[in-house]
Amino acid sequence: MATLQYRADVDGLRAVAVLPVLFFHVGLPGTSGGYVGVDVFFVISGFLITSILHQEMLGRRFSIVRFYERRVRRLWPALVVVIAASILLSYFLLLPSLLKDFGQSLVAVTVFASNVLFFGEAGYFDGPAELKPLLHTWSLAVEEQFYVFFPPFLWLLHRFAKRAIAGALVVVCVLSLVASVVVLERHQSAVFYLLPFRAWEMLFGSLLAIGIIPAFRDARIASVSGLAGLAMILVPVAVYDSSTPFPGLMAVVPCLGTAMIIHAGMTPGGWAAKVLSLSPMVFVGKISYSLYLWHWPLIVFGRYLAPSGEVDLPLAAGLVVASLAMGALSWRYVEAPFRDAKGGFSARTMFVGAAVVSAAWLGIGVALHVTNGLPNRLSPEARRLAAAVDDFQPEPDACRSWAGPNDVAEGLCVVGAPEATTPSYFLWGDSHAGILVHGFDVVAKEAGRSGLYSNLAGCPPLAGVAKDESVADAAVDARCAETNARVMRVIESVDAIDTVILVSRWAYYANGGGVGSDEHHTVDVWRTDEERGTRPNPAVVEDGILQTVARLRALGKRVVLLRQVPEIDDYQASSLAQALLVGSDGASERMERRSKVTRARVAERQASFERVAATLANREGVVILDPSDFFCDASECHAIREGRPLYFDNNHVTTSTSRDLAPFFAATFAD
Repeated sequence: MATLQYRADVDGLRAVAVLPVLFFHVGLPGTSGGYVGVDVFFVISGFLITSILHQEMLGRRFSIVRFYERRVRRLWPALVVVIAASILLSYFLLLPSLLKDFGQSLVAVTVFASNVLFFGEAGYFDGPAELKPLLHTWSLAVEEQFYVFFPPFLWLLHRFAKRAIAGALVVVCVLSLVASVVVLERHQSAVFYLLPFRAWEMLFGSLLAIGIIPAFRDARIASVSGLAGLAMILVPVAVYDSSTPFPGLMAVVPCLGTAMIIHAGMTPGGWAAKVLSLSPMVFVGKISYSLYLWHWPLIVFGRYLAPSGEVDLPLAAGLVVASLAMGALSWRYVEAPFRDAKGGFSARTMFVGAAVVSAAWLGIGVALHVTNGLPNRLSPEARRLAAAVDDFQPEPDACRSWAGPNDVAEGLCVVGAPEATTPSYFLWGDSHAGILVHGFDVVAKEAGRSGLYSNLAGCPPLAGVAKDESVADAAVDARCAETNARVMRVIESVDAIDTVILVSRWAYYANGGGVGSDEHHTVDVWRTDEERGTRPNPAVVEDGILQTVARLRALGKRVVLLRQVPEIDDYQASSLAQALLVGSDGASERMERRSKVTRARVAERQASFERVAATLANREGVVILDPSDFFCDASECHAIREGRPLYFDNNHVTTSTSRDLAPFFAATFAD
């Protein structure tokens, strides 16, 4: 088996990688960029694995079977234990929809494709990342996908183009980096999760491993380089945050810093190597793999069990201690015994064991998926709330393609009566339009009408208005103004469209953000023909509605404005069902308290729209629809009525409720 000269500083560097990730995930102050620790791991991995492969290939000792035996011994034992614990805890703590998703992720982990799965789930309405117990396995998948392709590629270079090894690796590295930079602005989640945009980070380490840069001869230069590299990791840990365009060019800083530390460590006597070789750093580095595996499930399940569902400082401290303890125990009693054949486990045993475990994971994952997450585990009350979580389809059932003008037709579809071949209305809005389209579809079919439909989450249907939203990146924010401009071009160019329906969470944009359970979401809006900040959000929204209506009326279009459904500040079907599932104290009382809000509170949030409604109330060609009577009595508005949840979260209704609202939408197509 290949050997590599042990370097304590590289183990210490692993500690520099894993601790920021841990601190970032528990929310410790000063570690908002702790996610760069994964990038540090990638560079280390590329260096160590390539060093072994390169030595074996130079000595003609390379065996692909031995290579994968080492990978199985390194990865699987600790992973098996963590996955087993996650399966058990998920059964008792996850709602059916989340347990069903967990089943999917279990299958993806088995075939090392979880990065692809989580990339596909990175949408507006997909479960928050902090609710996915196996989310952190995306980085393992990226590495393993790399090591499917890299060893044969390197072997071919050794066999047929030995002199071109360095050049070939440089070319692939540069291509991957350029791709990540170019694609980042439009598809950040793809760059984050997928191998083609991450391969350059491991190749940074590979280039060091093949000796492309000679070692320093002077320990003083090595000290400066190593300490500078350490700063290039620690500064991003402290200053990067969720708004940083990452990975892309911003990932070059910690990756280059990691490479500088590894390279400096090749010269004896460097200060960075001495610091990283201290016993505590080396110990954390040795347990880093198990620590990484354990920390995320502990945090996720800690959130489920926390009364608030959030990680406060005491819980964060406890999770750090628990993660370190589980990492140390796993390293000592799970990783170490399987590290080589001397532990009594032959290569055959390891491969057969991995195959058996893989089959079991696949079976469990498929079973959890096809049984829809075993809903009968829950009480009837919790099942009804969990059903509301599943009863949410933010897209219409049937969205037929539209053969409109090529420059505007993309992304639009036809809904409503199938027999009506020419679209005669346009439903335009944000995520509220995405769910309420089901109710409008009912009345459109009754009226024999078909129409075009466009929704973009977090984007108000206001012509000439731009937005900056905390839960969206710059590309998504820019797409809002682009989409609205394109919708206006469609409405202007298609004479058959005689009715435009505007649906939005108006209060969100007017008040600059959410309320209650989503009050941490903020949004800023401004006119595209004015400087940002010229006017406050309420004035921009009110003026935006009036100007948009005026433009549509000037085109001869009938305009239908929907008062938004009431926001129920602290209601979340998922969190209330979760509280009932885990048996939280006072869960039923909490459900009763959080599932209603006063009419006065609703009126306060919707004041901007009401001022606009008062202005437009008697204008010819403008119809204002009001669904509030469906949810509200004289004094309160309710998210649950007669035991039936009407809402998915604090501002989106369920699909069933959307269809039940059809009578309130009937005036849309009235003569």
